[in-house]
Amino acid sequence: MKWFITLVGVMVILVACTNEGSSETKQDNKETSASSLKVKPAKLSEREQSLVNQIGGDYQTFYTVDGEVEEGEVLVTSIVVIKKGEQTEEALTSVSGTGEKYKKDLHSFQLQMEKEAAYLTIGSHNGYVRGSTAIPDNIDSFLFEQPEEEIKITKGEPIYLAYLIGSSQNQLSMQANSDLTTLPNSVKDAEYAAVFKVELKEETE
Repeated sequence: MKWFITLVGVMVILVACTNEGSSETKQDNKETSASSLKVKPAKLSEREQSLVNQIGGDYQTFYTVDGEVEEGEVLVTSIVVIKKGEQTEEALTSVSGTGEKYKKDLHSFQLQMEKEAAYLTIGSHNGYVRGSTAIPDNIDSFLFEQPEEEIKITKGEPIYLAYLIGSSQNQLSMQANSDLTTLPNSVKDAEYAAVFKVELKEETE
């Protein structure tokens, strides 16, 4: 599809000129790891936002990764699908190389809604991966949320950067959630949800 090709070009431009904000959420380590990684939403310039708008994607979130992944560990980014309150699949997954170093590198999640399916993209400084997932025909109302805070990644503890919930009803609401390591009940119990997640894991997992 043409919009995928356009997305690649825009990602190259955004990686080169993304501007950063400055806020930080402190988090206690739950598992010993020498890796030191932080993620936070990317603040796009007006020009960058204009380029993103021209892609025509329905839902997207941009964030930066800063720090180093220890040897023997990997950074896993994925889009998880929930249907009727049950996690059904990891619709798309991208795994970084062990020992990877990041310097406020730009990453993204994209979701393009089409009649036959929802097309998914995970973008990074190394390129992108893409896939698709079916959305039930009766789901026609959607709500998208992406928290606006920096957070440190702890090994074995997933970070939920954004989520889309869908419903067959006309009205939707989403609970406020200050803890990015847990999902709001409105997401966990949704008729349909696509969750954008990052996690630091052992390389063998």
